[in-house]
Amino acid sequence: MHFNVMQDPWIPAADETGAVAERGIYDLLREAHRLRGISMSSPMEEYGIYRLLCAFVMDALRPRTADLRQLLVKGRFDMARFDSYLDTCRSEGVSFDLFDPERPFLQSKLDPKMDSEKNIKPISEIDYAVPSGNNHVLFEHEPKQFSVSPGEAARLLCAVNPFCTSGLKGPSYVNGAPPLYVLVTGENLFQTLVYSSLPENMSKLPYAEPPVFWRYRETVIPDKKVPATSVLLGMTFPARRLLLIPGKGEKVESLYFQKGMDFQGYDSWTDPHAAYEYTSLKRMPVKPEIGKACWRNTGSMLDCSHGDAEAHGAPLVVQQFAKIAEDIPIHLNVYGVVTKLEKYFEMQRSDLVYDSMLLQSAEKAELLREGIEAAEKDAVYLEIALKAASKSLKKERNKKQPEKYGSVITQGLENYYLKCQTAFWNQLCPRTAAADINAEGAFRDIRQRWNETIAGAVLAEFDRCTADFGTGAAELLEQGQARRRLTAKVYVYRGGKQGG
Repeated sequence: MHFNVMQDPWIPAADETGAVAERGIYDLLREAHRLRGISMSSPMEEYGIYRLLCAFVMDALRPRTADLRQLLVKGRFDMARFDSYLDTCRSEGVSFDLFDPERPFLQSKLDPKMDSEKNIKPISEIDYAVPSGNNHVLFEHEPKQFSVSPGEAARLLCAVNPFCTSGLKGPSYVNGAPPLYVLVTGENLFQTLVYSSLPENMSKLPYAEPPVFWRYRETVIPDKKVPATSVLLGMTFPARRLLLIPGKGEKVESLYFQKGMDFQGYDSWTDPHAAYEYTSLKRMPVKPEIGKACWRNTGSMLDCSHGDAEAHGAPLVVQQFAKIAEDIPIHLNVYGVVTKLEKYFEMQRSDLVYDSMLLQSAEKAELLREGIEAAEKDAVYLEIALKAASKSLKKERNKKQPEKYGSVITQGLENYYLKCQTAFWNQLCPRTAAADINAEGAFRDIRQRWNETIAGAVLAEFDRCTADFGTGAAELLEQGQARRRLTAKVYVYRGGKQGG
């Protein structure tokens, strides 16, 4: 069996009319300026393909910031550069065939000393959307018959390492547990790949030594400790040792699957597509959380303050965008999957758009971060107040309707965050973007209005929820006490005007 990822169609992409068709990497890059983008139902596979394409473009072009500016002006890729790159790869013995016996693409050559029958797993092993063991159902809600086409197998290979977790199946990826991955998107696939590719001058790490995985000649030895990596090998790091096994009828049903290399250099690695947050002890990539919408990580994603690029929260590609496209809104596609050890719980994909002025000032990013943190703190106060207001209903809740009031509280928090989200995009973001950071009191007024908005949302949601909590004397007393304490928390303690 043969399948060449450069020539054979396998990447679903939407054109200008919205029609989706599969293309190989070469045709995809040639037509990238006429395509909207990759179109996949699985967020993990979609991001995995984007990551692969960015690594390919970065390795082929080795751009610097000025090169990316010129490329954007030109408006399309120069395929002669890719032709030359492919010639170089072939001269090194690189193969882009998934089933090449010597250099299978994104995989490891069969080695009887390491690859035995006990390592043969069904192909579903690398589809994290399919439940196995104690995993929750993520995207697939019905059992899936696993054999897959070579193209489907290629898409799975793109996602398996960036979204792998640590455990019995192997070590984690270069980011530890999967972070939120951030792409800067443009008007077409060409712009997205340019905006989301990191130039050589934007990282302290070696750019291409060791080389990208398909040019990497060292054997992937299970559990081999790797203290450091380059940008390009890090983007394609083999945390799993994999080899597809050709099946009947041009299908793939199984593969060799085991632990890959064990990356140790977390402190030195900065992922081009990850936002970072800082504690007093260490720097960590921002991770997705169950029930936490991606906009609530805005502060980290937009922290483009001047100085050491790797000392700030925004992904390097976001910081790069601020330099090469200063006057247009920044569009972000954010991908994530919530994990715990080897379990997968919730996939996330969000499209976010921000005014470019938010990238020009660290103070503005910090104001957004403070505003979101204030909203999250008020959510904690709301939950405490709702539990206190329903305290006397505990016996009824346990005996008659054990889930009723708990679900009311959960729904109340969800409604509160939806109100905050609307106010964030309609009020806090535009006012912060337009603010003159040199004007006295500009941020104070924005902060005060935001605090009043979220406080009003908290009390409105408390009143809506407690309307169903009972009207007896004990219940009303509890509700009144809880509301007064809540009001004090969200207004008085913050120095604002007390609401009704």
